[in-house]
Amino acid sequence: TNKVIAEIKVAPGSFTAVFGYGLVWVSSTGKDLVSVIQPASNQVIAEISVDAAPRFMAAGEGYVWTLNQTNGTVTKIDPFTMKVLATIEVGVPGTGGDIAAGEGAVWVTERTMPVTRIDPATNQVTAQFAGPGGDAIRVGHGSVWLSNGRWSNVWRFTPSRLADLVPSSWLTKAQKADLDGDGKPDVLVEDLAMWLPGLPAKFHAKLLNPSAGQLVLMATLNGKKTEMPFVKAGDQLEATYLGDAPRWIHYSVCSKATAKCSEELVVASPTTPLPYAMKKIQFVPDTFLAPGPPAIESVVWNNLEPMILKQDYQALIDRIGRTGPMNSTPAEDYGELKRHAWEFQNNTAFAYGILTPDKKIEVACVYINPSPKQGYDATVRFWVTKQGAETGLEPKLEAAVREWVKTKWPFKTVAYPGRDITPNDWNALPDVNSQ
Repeated sequence: TNKVIAEIKVAPGSFTAVFGYGLVWVSSTGKDLVSVIQPASNQVIAEISVDAAPRFMAAGEGYVWTLNQTNGTVTKIDPFTMKVLATIEVGVPGTGGDIAAGEGAVWVTERTMPVTRIDPATNQVTAQFAGPGGDAIRVGHGSVWLSNGRWSNVWRFTPSRLADLVPSSWLTKAQKADLDGDGKPDVLVEDLAMWLPGLPAKFHAKLLNPSAGQLVLMATLNGKKTEMPFVKAGDQLEATYLGDAPRWIHYSVCSKATAKCSEELVVASPTTPLPYAMKKIQFVPDTFLAPGPPAIESVVWNNLEPMILKQDYQALIDRIGRTGPMNSTPAEDYGELKRHAWEFQNNTAFAYGILTPDKKIEVACVYINPSPKQGYDATVRFWVTKQGAETGLEPKLEAAVREWVKTKWPFKTVAYPGRDITPNDWNALPDVNSQ
């Protein structure tokens, strides 16, 4: 409608608004506080006092962060309790700067101190780089992006080359669960990205309402259901599950007192050989950045990730060559997409969805994986949907992918199972782990 639907009164001197954890967070440099807005009601539900002159903000790594410009500090806010957890001395006072969160860290910039890295788990500054530059900072696509207004350019950093990463907080993507039926979340449940068969899988939860009582993890793998207790791990809870066979673990967190459970989540194991998933064998160097995909008329590329679940699941149904009904559920495909995203971020495999320009329909997929067979560095597989076949996409995609892999990727020998070698001949080759 292009019309303003609400005007919400916040504290005087408000400056920055960010969205995160289902809420809008607004900094007030004039009142030294953060206003919290509930989008459903358009009401300010809390005002949180922070250090002097909060201006820029970020939401990520499980928390909300303010850059306070008078003292050059950063405030860490728990988005679920709305309490200040820490005020971190960063040493970047002044009126400029910016803050971002992602890739396992909080990143601060200021004109004479272009990059400061904060460990969100310990609240400590772990790296700081002095020099000219520093204006706006963002995190995305596995990199840190810093604009330099003095030189009119943008710098791109690989976070692991600035400093060793700490694991991203699971709270960033936690699922809320109401276990007593009052409409309010009682527990946060970890949405685990992937798990490794044969190794202990750690599942986490955070209790928000003590009256929910004792919690247990209910996990199902290949039809076998197991109940595991949670134990305290700091201010969180942890349950350990050991599965010895792939593929999907269906799990939920349940209250022993109410017998109610969180919505079931699914986590998938890797389809790549475990030595690659565990990084005992490198598929590509840690510093490798996947090359931009080839341009193909009338389609766009997107990493396979949960954001395109609806399109991907429909494409699996419409895939050319399917001989029977779909055996997996949308929840299981969600687990697969989480695992694909984890592999891409960790350089252990690379998967892409090919979509129509409006990104509403997925018409093909491309998978670049470590080879499970001896004699090859990598395997490349791709398929198209009925719509993709009808528009003549497959030959264009094959030609573009072969040239792209040959010229842009660091592989010497690449197999195309089902295209250059029959499935039977491929399966008959010796496995990598049989050497």
